[in-house]
Amino acid sequence: MRMSLDISISESRKFLICTVHVPVTTEIAKQIALETDRFAVSSGIRNRLIDVRNVQNVESVIRNYDLAYKDFGEMKIDRTARAAVLTALDDSSHDFAILALQNAGYNARRFTDEQAAIDWLEEHVSD
Repeated sequence: MRMSLDISISESRKFLICTVHVPVTTEIAKQIALETDRFAVSSGIRNRLIDVRNVQNVESVIRNYDLAYKDFGEMKIDRTARAAVLTALDDSSHDFAILALQNAGYNARRFTDEQAAIDWLEEHVSD
């Protein structure tokens, strides 16, 4: 059985790479957040590239809102780490979730260009 996500360290060692292999639900989003936070603590690398180019967000608007405003707060997810969410060019399914995260105070941004996402992550490396 294939894992729902893989986490690794970028070649530059300035950000984590989390590749998601299953459609994004609230439970998968929580798994992404918890596992990247855990990996950040153990590696000392806080910024992260969340690659969802091959999967869509299939969760409802209200569940995405609750995730950003309630669940992530209760889980004490790092608000200051940069999270570049890399989506397919024609996929807007992640847009509301990213907007909700931004409005809830998380440093998340959507990208469709991988190099632009990498540049944004590497321009400010979290301490």
